Amino acid sequence: RKRFRTTVYGNIISNMKTVLENSGDYGPVEDETLKSKIDSFLALSDGKDAFIDSEVGELIKSFWADPGFQATWHQRSNFQVQDALAYYCQEIDRIAKDDYVPDAQDILRARVRT
Repeated sequence: RKRFRTTVYGNIISNMKTVLENSGDYGPVEDETLKSKIDSFLALSDGKDAFIDSEVGELIKSFWADPGFQATWHQRSNFQVQDALAYYCQEIDRIAKDDYVPDAQDILRARVRT
């Protein structure tokens, strides 16, 4: 199961990027501190080098809690993003731990690119 870590990390980062990239159209991030971190988040790898540590996990939690981010999330039918992002964001404290091993639900919700 450990081999799915990068897939889960990549799914989370990729989907967060998609919401952030669409936030200008549907609800810009409101928190000024978070706004300054968008570019560095968009630069994170979402491929085979994807990684989420506690610092990235906290950033994901902060974005997820932002009213502007949530406004964009609620308009997700207008762009392509996985609904599994909500699950992963609820589980981000566990996922961001150093000893994270994906459980069955994490793996079932992951999208593997073909």
